[in-house]
Amino acid sequence: MTCGGADAILVLTLALRSIVSAIGGLPEKLMAAERAGVKQVFIPAENVEDLVDVADEVKEALEIIPVEKVEDVLKAVGIK
Repeated sequence: MTCGGADAILVLTLALRSIVSAIGGLPEKLMAAERAGVKQVFIPAENVEDLVDVADEVKEALEIIPVEKVEDVLKAVGIK
């Protein structure tokens, strides 16, 4: 991934054991990602329930992938 031209981004907080923790402000972060042209967003699985607060047009424009561990992200991008 590169800054300013990423097709995928991570919107998450990591704990010591590579466990992904919930975040705040998910709707705003996803809206910003969509405006920036991002196609794929990894979010904490704990935040899936917050997707009800995200505008439908934003959800339709993004591939939103819930993850629980860093390994989930690595597998999804073909690294592990």
